[in-house]
Amino acid sequence: MKAISCVIKKKDYIKLSLMAFGILLAGVLVLKRADLAVQGVSRGLDICLHTVIPSLFMFMVIAEFLSLTDLSEVLFFPLRFISWAFRVPGETVSVFVLSLLGGYPTGAQMIANLVRQKKISPETGETLLCSSVNCSPSFLIGAVGIALFNSVQLGMMMYVCQVLAALLTGVAAGLIGRKRGGDYSWHEAPETDEEDEEKVSYVQTFVTAVVNAGKAMFIICCFVVLFSVVFVFLSQVPEGEFLAGLLEVSVGCTSLVGRGFLETLILSTVYTAFGGICVWMQVACFLRKTGVGMKKFVWFRCFYVFLSLLFTLLGARLFAISAETFSTSAQMVPKNGSVSMTAAVFLVILCVMLLITEKGYDKIKKNRAGR
Repeated sequence: MKAISCVIKKKDYIKLSLMAFGILLAGVLVLKRADLAVQGVSRGLDICLHTVIPSLFMFMVIAEFLSLTDLSEVLFFPLRFISWAFRVPGETVSVFVLSLLGGYPTGAQMIANLVRQKKISPETGETLLCSSVNCSPSFLIGAVGIALFNSVQLGMMMYVCQVLAALLTGVAAGLIGRKRGGDYSWHEAPETDEEDEEKVSYVQTFVTAVVNAGKAMFIICCFVVLFSVVFVFLSQVPEGEFLAGLLEVSVGCTSLVGRGFLETLILSTVYTAFGGICVWMQVACFLRKTGVGMKKFVWFRCFYVFLSLLFTLLGARLFAISAETFSTSAQMVPKNGSVSMTAAVFLVILCVMLLITEKGYDKIKKNRAGR
């Protein structure tokens, strides 16, 4: 026992030492290149003011309001068959639908609210989370389809492919988690004591929704600004902009302007489907103190990214989409072998992810079963 204790303490010491070194290095870089830090903050604030807040705030208010009321059960009743396929309570279909319309953190915010209100269990939240962190159509069509390819049609095709990937991911997550103990079935939610519920008017609820949405937007913008600074520093090293796309999706897609057609298509699909570490941290922030873990989400994210890329490439081939069809400048026309080593590496990594996902998630299930 003493030996094990010493090993654990040693591992903790190494972990803390590495974290301290990383923070110290970040502080030195910010002090030494304050100009880059200022540039990153300015760029992040610009993204927040002109992209994030205009496209996301109203969806956050609507999502917050619906999660605090029972209106979603009426509005999305015709789509309850989706919740049946996902093996989750019927009223949670609004989470999936609004995550497809509002963008990445909308679904996580609604899941956190439902768990805190005890309308769903944390296990149901974990299952629902796997398919409810999605890119919005406004971003895929505007920031990707039009800005990168000068094509609304291509942006819409990418969005449809990611919707299909989200549906299949939700079905797979529901099938794997349906026999887990302590979860609620797809057709019933936990009983609540109505006498303990305080009656609140819709006006008061709407005010609360606006305030909560404002707090959520502040959190999102803070992360966007932080990772914009990281992007500026990464852009100073070779291939750093490509890696930055895995950290923050909007700055990553912006860096793809002028790249080859196929390379841009692959990387933009990976960036938007993956969501970026920035989005993952936003999700983790919303899920604090809810009991909803992210291990299942991480494994199924690999599956989701793989399906999104597969469907997008098949869609481009099926509809005969090529660089000559949508490019407006010579920069967008690919040369022979125009796909960079980075894009090729991403393809290999995604294939490996698909192979190890099932094995890795089996370990997670065994660990949960042993609790």
